[in-house]
Amino acid sequence: MPTANFDIQRWAVGVGIVQGVADIPLGYVRRSDCGIRRVDPNEPARYRATGAVLATAYFETEPLRVAALTEVFAVDWRLSDQDDAGLVGVQVSLDDGTTYLAWTGAAWTAQAATGTYNSREIFNDYCAALPITNPRCLAFRLQLTRRDDGDSPVLTGFDAFVEYDQDFHEDVYYTVKAILEAATFPVQNRVKMAAGATFTLSSKYTPASTPNFRVFNLTTDTQENTDIFQSYTAGNRRVTLTGAVADDDVLVAYFDGQAPVVLARKDEMITLAALPVTVARLANTSYATARDLGIVQELKRTTLEADRRVRIREYPRLLGVEIEVEHWTPFRRVALVAVRAIRGVMTNLRSHATAETFGIVELEPGEMTEGYESYTVGKWKGALQGFSHSSNYNEHKVAEIDFRLNLGEMALRSEEIG
Repeated sequence: MPTANFDIQRWAVGVGIVQGVADIPLGYVRRSDCGIRRVDPNEPARYRATGAVLATAYFETEPLRVAALTEVFAVDWRLSDQDDAGLVGVQVSLDDGTTYLAWTGAAWTAQAATGTYNSREIFNDYCAALPITNPRCLAFRLQLTRRDDGDSPVLTGFDAFVEYDQDFHEDVYYTVKAILEAATFPVQNRVKMAAGATFTLSSKYTPASTPNFRVFNLTTDTQENTDIFQSYTAGNRRVTLTGAVADDDVLVAYFDGQAPVVLARKDEMITLAALPVTVARLANTSYATARDLGIVQELKRTTLEADRRVRIREYPRLLGVEIEVEHWTPFRRVALVAVRAIRGVMTNLRSHATAETFGIVELEPGEMTEGYESYTVGKWKGALQGFSHSSNYNEHKVAEIDFRLNLGEMALRSEEIG
């Protein structure tokens, strides 16, 4: 069963930080006894270990974009004392964390942070009816309630058991394509002017949302001392200067932008019509060493006896693929900075399909290829590894049997898989 793991150290709101609502200020989980404490109102950035324990606290997980998500099978959480399980409630978000849902008896409905929360068992009873639509995203909000004795439950982990419809090579393709299309490079664009104070920017690059334009007149200002940029209009790609320039003056514009992206197989011939462009080549998928690690099984804990099930499948297989990424440009400076940007994004890849982080081994951290008359190439090469999740599984109903032995105050309980 694929599992979306939400590490307690990676809550979106910070390590152990809780979200206060209404008149409850922000708080945190204190490391010594994990009591959920109030923040010192006079020092918002600091925490007061002697503060009052909150009656209720709210945790939100990081929203995960999971394009291959087809089903939320179950959730489970880990506590330092499992007797505290009833003090935890859950809501789910299927967008980017804007709307959270809870089962209210007939449907999944939007809830505020102070609204309805479901127990683990109730959530698992009805999670098959969750409305999963594109763009697919998954996040959770948990409510922790203080115990009667005044202590707080200690949450140590949270997992969502999900189903993916994933093709590993396709996942790598779309992951790499999306991250390279979003990558921002310093752009150098030369223009031969007609007399006037405006010009149209080349369509080869798309300026970033904050492009940081600078424009210099190389004809009259060879040392690029005076920036003559005034404004940029995205609708018609027009750059307005601080004053008119002469006919045939050569200008250079510097700005941050995105370049076109081309993906292909490693052995595929590519014809490039124009520069600049970012080219990524993917080799064939290969199995990693020691790829078969047995089976994995996940239990669906519910209140409905007929829905008490376990799914058993092969452990996810570790696959690998070699990737070369090149940025082709007429300008050496742009190629040099671009390959550094490529290295930055390619060494921190998260799966488009499952939100899992890919393992990366750099084979060529970043190099320049020169000697061509019309262009320069910045190149990065690496080996990517990730898991391929099987959509095939065996499902079994679970029968629970209680064994009660009179051993003082000890009671033993077991669960059998039938």
